[in-house]
Amino acid sequence: MLTEFSNSSSTLYDTGVLAHQGGWDEILLVAGPILLIVVVLWRATRRAEKIAASREAQAASLHESSPTTGD
Repeated sequence: MLTEFSNSSSTLYDTGVLAHQGGWDEILLVAGPILLIVVVLWRATRRAEKIAASREAQAASLHESSPTTGD
């Protein structure tokens, strides 16, 4: 443990406070996964929109090239 190497409790406290890095590491623990989810959803939405546009274009080209029946 750390207490084996320190002579006073203040040294132990200072080391514990130093380990928290002022709170930015806790912010990253929350913001990191949220950012990851946002990026994954954004990419999935873009991919779905491209697939939908491709299918619409394919359906339109099939509709234009299909022979019409004269009623």
